Amino acid sequence: LYTPEEKQRFAVWLDAQRGAVDLPTLAEAALQAGVPDAAARFYHEALLAAPAADSSSEYLEQLVRLQSQRQQFAELGRQLEAYHRVFPNNSEKASLLQRARHAYFAAGDDVAELRLLNALDAAGAASSEDRERLFELATRRAPATLSPRQAQNSGFMDALANHALRAGKPA
Repeated sequence: LYTPEEKQRFAVWLDAQRGAVDLPTLAEAALQAGVPDAAARFYHEALLAAPAADSSSEYLEQLVRLQSQRQQFAELGRQLEAYHRVFPNNSEKASLLQRARHAYFAAGDDVAELRLLNALDAAGAASSEDRERLFELATRRAPATLSPRQAQNSGFMDALANHALRAGKPA
C-alpha cells in the first residue's frame, strides 16, 4: 500500500510524536503502517521506561513475537539484555537472560550465547541443559576457557568431565 519512502517518512513522523503520544500507541501505529522496525523500537523503549509496570509483560511478549516474526534474533537478544539490566531484582530476572540466550541461539551467535550461559551459571541460574550447552560451546574452542570460579567449583568440573566423556572430547 505504501512505498518504502512513505513508510520511512511515517516512521520519522512517529518518532517526532514521542512525549505527546505514549510509546505503545506509537508501536501499534507503526505496525499498522507496516514499519515493524519502528514498532520494535517503541516496544523496547516502553519496556526500558517502566520495567516494573504491570503492562511491561505485555510489551515484552509483543516485542518477542514481533522480533521472532521478523527473525531479528540478534537484535532481540540485545534488547532483552538491556531490559535485564533495568529489570528489578526478583525471581523473574534470570528468565530474561534465558530468553536472550535463546534469541542468540536462534541467531547463531555462539559468542553471545556462551557469554550469557556463563552469566547464568555464575548467578546459579543455569539448568543442567544450560550447562551442557555451555560445555558444548566452550569445548569448541581450543583450549576450552574456564573462569577461576568455574575451575574451583568441583560440581562444575565434574559436570564438565562427564560432558567430555559423553562427547568423546578432551575438556
